[in-house]
Amino acid sequence: ENMFDLLERNEKALEVVREAMEMGEHMESGTNNNNDDEDDTTASTYRIDVGRGWKNATLYLNDIEKDSQYNSWSRNMMNFIMAAQYGHPHTVRRNIFAMLIVVDTTVGQRYDVLDMSMQLMQMRYPIRLGILFVGEEDVKACRSGVKSEEEVDDGEVVSCDDVLLAKSSSEENTEQKSIQERMAPSTSFITTQEAYQLFQIVLKHNRVAGIHYIHEITKTFASMKEGGMNHGRAQHKPTLEEYINLHSTVVSNVLGISNSEAKAEAIQVLSTAPVVTEKTESYGKSVQFAVTKSIGAGMSFFNGVPMPTSSGQDFMEGASRVFKEEMQFILGLVMKQEITYSRYVLFV
Repeated sequence: ENMFDLLERNEKALEVVREAMEMGEHMESGTNNNNDDEDDTTASTYRIDVGRGWKNATLYLNDIEKDSQYNSWSRNMMNFIMAAQYGHPHTVRRNIFAMLIVVDTTVGQRYDVLDMSMQLMQMRYPIRLGILFVGEEDVKACRSGVKSEEEVDDGEVVSCDDVLLAKSSSEENTEQKSIQERMAPSTSFITTQEAYQLFQIVLKHNRVAGIHYIHEITKTFASMKEGGMNHGRAQHKPTLEEYINLHSTVVSNVLGISNSEAKAEAIQVLSTAPVVTEKTESYGKSVQFAVTKSIGAGMSFFNGVPMPTSSGQDFMEGASRVFKEEMQFILGLVMKQEITYSRYVLFV
């Protein structure tokens, strides 16, 4: 049973519409309340602003309002209400919902929220999906190493990208050796920044395919970790060779290119230092965003509402509650015409 079965069992779509006005009025006062002292039982009553700050930090996989695959979707917001009432697909061409998923694909962690997001997209809900790559050690380095204009004598800002470049240059088996040399002994571990660079290859070819890629990568390495398939290593992280091999296989399946071509492109990308400007996406900006917002891998946010960090049935039940309440809240705003095609949603 998935989360949508739980929703259907709990409440019919028509009942959602009838309760939307009441729920919208009840929750509206909590829209911008960021109270870190709240516990998990009240997580759905406040929002964290994860939609603004550090441009080019989040890797968005789609945009309902701009991407051509949504050209046939109606711009009439009333269709959203009609869809909820009569069980039709919620195909309105607005970024009504936004899901931000914070990941580290190198640690063997499962992300049930990826399955939920794929289900929402398959059911044609207007959801914009963003991925934020964050490594725990990189967050620690940036938190202590970044310097603003007020903190340095010469006025030269030290960015998170600067800190991570210095960090990687000082570590053994990274910048000192070529990618081929690091792959040969199968003892050099993949870094989160390198996983980020490989993910950008997928986005260059097809951004929407990114969710399938992330899903397969995380699921495979989580299975390896859970099955003890780490070949006696103390670390559960995959080696660079293991990661590139899986990357090539998944890219071949998702994008339809040959395994050898995918592997060659991966090695080429990792062998070239990324060019970072204010206008480009970068791993350093992702980590800086995580530092600023105090978030980390394993977290996810639905319109800024923290999603459960549990797994399995506990996640599905918690996620269905968040989704149900948010659907009611949005319907209430639409019915009161506080969300129209010309009036934007403040938290998406």
